[in-house]
Amino acid sequence: MSARGFARLSLLLVFILVTACNGGGEDGPLQPLGPPPVNPNLAVLDQGRLDIEIPGDGLVGLAPSRMAPQAGITVPCERLVFLFSWRTEDKKSIEFINVTQGKDEVQIGKGNEGVASVGGCAVVNAHNGGKDTLKVEVRYVIAETR
Repeated sequence: MSARGFARLSLLLVFILVTACNGGGEDGPLQPLGPPPVNPNLAVLDQGRLDIEIPGDGLVGLAPSRMAPQAGITVPCERLVFLFSWRTEDKKSIEFINVTQGKDEVQIGKGNEGVASVGGCAVVNAHNGGKDTLKVEVRYVIAETR
């Protein structure tokens, strides 16, 4: 791995650790949620923000293969990567589950804030395991492998 690649990987790991630690747990005002970090081997095709409300014990599906055509992207989903960051209101926990084509479920993220990525053909279910409605801000990037 080159020194430049190692430096980028190190920055990504620091970002993930700071996000996971929630900046030390202080209750000051939250910084704006940033987009997920993008590997330089990916070409960004679209990015945006979703504000989602998930009912108690409910699911909301995110399907990059459906989002891409709505953004005018014609690249096959096999060449796409869906990267996203999230933050919940009131620091409540959420779970993101990747539903594979074989219908297996794999947890790809959990907590009140974080980042994750999946292949472009995946379906990601956001699951609210609580009893009350949960508000979630999601920043996403749809990218193509180079």
